[in-house]
Amino acid sequence: MIKSGFEYLVPESLSDAYDFKKKHEEAAYIGGGTDYIPLLKYDLKKPETIISLGKIMELKKIEADEKGMFIGSMVTLEEIHENRFVIDSFQSLARAAQSVASPQIRNMGTIGGNILQDRRCMYFNQSEDWRSNLASCFKIGGSICHQAPKSEVCRALYYSDIAPVLLSLDAEAEIYDGELIRMPVSHLIKSHIERNGRIKTNDFILKGFYIPYLPEDSWAKFGKYSLRASIDFPAMNIAARYSKREESCIVRIIAGAVSPVPIELNDIESMIVNHLDKLEEYKKDIVEGALSELTKKSCLIRETGISINAKRNAFKNILRMTDGLISAIIKK
Repeated sequence: MIKSGFEYLVPESLSDAYDFKKKHEEAAYIGGGTDYIPLLKYDLKKPETIISLGKIMELKKIEADEKGMFIGSMVTLEEIHENRFVIDSFQSLARAAQSVASPQIRNMGTIGGNILQDRRCMYFNQSEDWRSNLASCFKIGGSICHQAPKSEVCRALYYSDIAPVLLSLDAEAEIYDGELIRMPVSHLIKSHIERNGRIKTNDFILKGFYIPYLPEDSWAKFGKYSLRASIDFPAMNIAARYSKREESCIVRIIAGAVSPVPIELNDIESMIVNHLDKLEEYKKDIVEGALSELTKKSCLIRETGISINAKRNAFKNILRMTDGLISAIIKK
């Protein structure tokens, strides 16, 4: 049951939705609602006004031009998974969309909502009665992280399956903040994660994502690993990509669900780029180095239904992904 009452507004344009947010200080935007509605029911969100983005048609478009594709923030995950043009151009994105939760949730959940989802924690994602004996944490206006009491920041994990893929594809986010602004997806995610750990909201509206086409003969892959092959949150997910551009190349390896932010394995990316002509010789060192770098950069907390040891055991999937990436580069 949703305990708090609120005003519900349904604008039909970006400018109207933005103006509503400016006029209602304690307001929140809502897209598909698959993440936000449960938080309302747990009384973790208490908006005075909810602004639905469901009737803003320009947020529901998938459009292509000569250089790339724009996917509106209100496009559902199922639409992305089923769209032939997305499948042909960005198979790793289609695979990531298919991996999220259940068909019912994918039919409602949006790509924008998956990126701007709340970070999760076994102390935060509980009923109000359950939390009543605890001091308020950072995410609900307090000054403590119950997972790491000495931490000065929220340590809740970010479980987006779409984020690692968009980061690997060098996508850009388009936001409306009184005017249209483009920024790297990495900047949007960083800003969202900082705000989400301190109960702060934003006035801007996420319009969508622009993804540049990959050069010919690129390789991109997404993998999600969970305890059950069903609607579980990931124990870990990974997006990897290789592209060759004239005399240079691009290598991306991004891991998610193991930290408050997606982790990029920069050291291993550089090692691959610097040894392109000797990958067979250095393959073992690179693959083992990927596991080492991921382990060092991860920031695990206790979760419901999975132990930290089981979570760490999932890290071994980075070995298979990195091995596959190197094998694909060698064949090209």
